Amino acid sequence: SARTQENWGWPESIVSESWLDYCPIRMYGFSYPAISSNDSLMFLNYDCVYTHGIASSVFENGEWQIPEQLQIETNNSWPEPLFFYDQNDTLLYFTSGLTGGYGGSDVWAIQLVNSVWSDPFNIGPIINTEGNETSPSLPDDDSRLYFIRNGNIMYSDKINGQYADPVALPSNINSNLTETHPSISRDGQKLYFNRYGNYLYPD
Repeated sequence: SARTQENWGWPESIVSESWLDYCPIRMYGFSYPAISSNDSLMFLNYDCVYTHGIASSVFENGEWQIPEQLQIETNNSWPEPLFFYDQNDTLLYFTSGLTGGYGGSDVWAIQLVNSVWSDPFNIGPIINTEGNETSPSLPDDDSRLYFIRNGNIMYSDKINGQYADPVALPSNINSNLTETHPSISRDGQKLYFNRYGNYLYPD
């Protein structure tokens, strides 16, 4: 949706008819896109009858091209906000219950090396526990990782390339309700998230 002055324009679907051949019978369909810093590459979750996972699409000739499936089985039973790039567009974070993790759902990543995306790797036991860690999000400077751990919004500072012990955000953020899906702004100054007053009505 292109912003004109202070007003947002009307939304336009980027899913063309050609995408429907890729996912003819959709459950949740295509969701939770993550866009590279130069707006030329998008990763997104797809959920179709009999198949789900992560796909990528490139922006060419004024439109997003038919997605290509990444060979990553996320093992998620419903779509999650899976991805977030680091500042150099070389690391893609996602949530999965892949075999070899530390708990139910862990934060994993793939890395771009010589123009090829690596196999998934778990980002380690500092972030991931025997519980459930989901919804990774980072500011542009890649200095701090925000994520959900068992219903609380946590953060971990990256120091000398390593994540420090995570800290829960204070009680004005982590309330006695349920907070989910944190998304930090590019400059790291604004945090957006869902708060569930009850199961059906998040704000």
